Amino acid sequence: MLTGGAKYVADLDVPGMLDVAFVRSEVAHATISNIDVEAALAVPGVVAVFTAADLVGVQPLADFLPEGSIKTPRFPLAADRVRYVGEPIVAVVAENRYVAEDAAELVVVDYNELPAVTSIADATAEGAQRVHDHVPGNTWFTQSRSFGREWAAVNNVELAYTPTYSSWLNRIEAQFQALRYFSLDGTDHASHREQASMIRRYIRWRIRNAHDRALRELVKRANVA
Repeated sequence: MLTGGAKYVADLDVPGMLDVAFVRSEVAHATISNIDVEAALAVPGVVAVFTAADLVGVQPLADFLPEGSIKTPRFPLAADRVRYVGEPIVAVVAENRYVAEDAAELVVVDYNELPAVTSIADATAEGAQRVHDHVPGNTWFTQSRSFGREWAAVNNVELAYTPTYSSWLNRIEAQFQALRYFSLDGTDHASHREQASMIRRYIRWRIRNAHDRALRELVKRANVA
């Protein structure tokens, strides 16, 4: 990468290869009343334009939601409703990237905007707009865990809780850090459930040993943030 020898997906060029550009939602929450793709289809070099109506029978994207959670299937393209800015609505396939992006700009999507919830507090407030109609309180799964209280009591330690939105507690960032560590260590897991369990154990171990000298040296060698 530093020497300029790395290759990205955008650098690939094979015979017959096509490019795709997505038309994405410009609003956070809305129903879709109409999608006009005629102008995009008329652009020279455009091979196909897909909406959700063209993908009937396509299975939803894989999810790793815990057992017992309320399912909210996500499909490759939004059909009649968008739930976040940037959600894919239309896929424009063309002979090259430039044509695909130019044609995508010609697609017209008509929205009927709905109230948007932009924080956990707003989403779970009484009477909040539901992101998914079948998920009451915008809460698809509830779980309570507790650990460390007995040790804290025995060692006369007062537990201090960090703010709800503290970035280091963000599940995605924490899992990313853990996965980087596991990949460097060559660890392999038979299933996502097994991997998630190991990630949780690693994060708890790392928090408990945050001031351990050996751990700091390990982190330094592994270049884990």
